[in-house]
Amino acid sequence: MMAKAFAEAIQGEFKRLQFTPLADEINRATPRTQYSLLEAMEEKQV
Repeated sequence: MMAKAFAEAIQGEFKRLQFTPLADEINRATPRTQYSLLEAMEEKQV
């Protein structure tokens, strides 16, 4: 779901995503932090 939201935010297309250490750190973030990131990507602003 996060990968799809990110692809939409950058106007790209969704394909299989190989996680990197950065993505693993996002995955370990608190739910509030993850929600904030998804919200920022959806609104296309920070």
